[in-house]
Amino acid sequence: MTTPVDIRTRFPGASNNWARFDGPAGTQMVDAAIRAMSDFAAGGSNANTGGYFSSANDCDALLDRTRQVVGTLFGADPEGICFGANMTTMTMAFTRAVARTLKPGDRVVGTKLDHDANVSPWRIACELSGAEHVLAPFSTTTFMLDTEAMLKMITPNTKWVAITGASNLLGTAPDLKPIIDAAHDVGARVFVDAVHLAVHRPIDIAQLGCDVLATSPYKWYGPHAGVLCVDPDLLNSLPIAKVRPAENVGPRRFETGTPNFEGIAAVEAAARFLLEED
Repeated sequence: MTTPVDIRTRFPGASNNWARFDGPAGTQMVDAAIRAMSDFAAGGSNANTGGYFSSANDCDALLDRTRQVVGTLFGADPEGICFGANMTTMTMAFTRAVARTLKPGDRVVGTKLDHDANVSPWRIACELSGAEHVLAPFSTTTFMLDTEAMLKMITPNTKWVAITGASNLLGTAPDLKPIIDAAHDVGARVFVDAVHLAVHRPIDIAQLGCDVLATSPYKWYGPHAGVLCVDPDLLNSLPIAKVRPAENVGPRRFETGTPNFEGIAAVEAAARFLLEED
């Protein structure tokens, strides 16, 4: 483990006499992630997946390795780990698929504590499907989610609960487990926005029990990118919008087009850095 004294040397962006207090806007990239991005770009393996030549094999291996290490970091099944441009873009695409499974009379429960990236995509999905979208309040005294009010909103017709792991604006963190359990008791799925949570607290999706967890590597010393950790059975069953040649099962059915391989290389390095520092 690196000591508090020498950890600054791992972050080139912290070496120019600036004191950076804009943590909610993102973290500085760790040196290993910067090198990994540069090394991939210089390595010549700028191919695509599924080929029969060495550069394509390198790309496939990179995706597999990164899914494994991110799965280890978050206690997630690697078969459900998807990479994309950012959390907002990925959530928009995910909820577009969910919208095709909703109908009038269904309910989606969110919170007023959430970043709009975990509110508007669900609102739009409900507008498209005719489902109901309701938001649980938070206390203006403690700035904590009103858990009791939210639990009452989770009714038998609830299909999805979308909740933040930690507020991007306030930093308060809801008690997720009772909400996840209540949602599952009525057969609903749970989507957790962990963008602001991931760098501050360890996450074990297997223990938490959520169906989807979203995070952004640039909040944990990696590149600007997005990661969705999805229950593999859910990922394979959703009517995701994809081109016909795309795979029908696994993360690649959700990762439209050519992946950002150099960015994914940096995601792998950032995840390994966090695991080493644990």
